[in-house]
Amino acid sequence: STFDFVLRWEIDNLNAVVAARHAEPKVFVERGFEWIAGVRPKENDEEWAEFILTCKNKSDEWRCEVDVDFVTVRSEGDDHDKRRVTFSNDDNVHDLDFWAWEDLNDPNEGFVNNDMMVVEYRIRIISSEGNEAFESTPIDLSKFYSPNDTSNVTLVIGDNKLRVSKDYLAMHSPVFSAMFFGEYCEKDKEEIEIKEVVYEDFIQLLLIISPTRAKISDSTAHRVLALGDRFQIESIRVEAETH
Repeated sequence: STFDFVLRWEIDNLNAVVAARHAEPKVFVERGFEWIAGVRPKENDEEWAEFILTCKNKSDEWRCEVDVDFVTVRSEGDDHDKRRVTFSNDDNVHDLDFWAWEDLNDPNEGFVNNDMMVVEYRIRIISSEGNEAFESTPIDLSKFYSPNDTSNVTLVIGDNKLRVSKDYLAMHSPVFSAMFFGEYCEKDKEEIEIKEVVYEDFIQLLLIISPTRAKISDSTAHRVLALGDRFQIESIRVEAETH
């Protein structure tokens, strides 16, 4: 292929995104750089949605020249916008393409499918220097998906099921402690439904309080903090506020 990697961004809740003129950015780590896919209202004309790519590096002096093929997935055939851009510490955000907001969730335009649209940033690195790598540690989620020695209850979030340890969650959260061991009816259930929680955010919460202690990222900080407040997890609040 002519690119080194692909950043695929599935923008869900598209109707809400279009109404708010805002989508939660998506963060990726590739080749030692942090890449952030985003969309924002165009500066001089807010009726237009401007798709952007931000590149970050831990070093103070760095640059990265890339070819980007920005692909908007559409039912009648994908749209490509190709350009060469150079990212650096002083210039780390580039706009790649723009569309009218109201077209994004218009079924006739072919972007929207089940209240979601998909864009891809296909990237080839031409050259880079001063790269001080972001660590991209693979996260093992298998422990949450299958019964194991430490898990003794299943949490149901939407269509997803997570195997977790009652004792571990109770140790971190008075809310879970009451749910599992208090006078609530849930304490004898093998499956407990957790309502009004975004599955990915809850996974992030579990990873942050797990022994491996994942770090809170910019893109999830406020949502994980909200969950930390809801479940009264002090360590999350401290971590998010010092973030």
